[in-house]
Amino acid sequence: GLYMNERTFEKAAGFDALADDLTRFSADLIAMPDHHFIDLPLAAE
Repeated sequence: GLYMNERTFEKAAGFDALADDLTRFSADLIAMPDHHFIDLPLAAE
């Protein structure tokens, strides 16, 4: 799997790097001012 072995629930070799990337992405997204999202639809259409 991408981040873990589904049978043993062991982290894959890239788990820590993926977790760091997702943490940075989430922090960057949260830090964006609201006006960046005004004209975007609320759901995929």
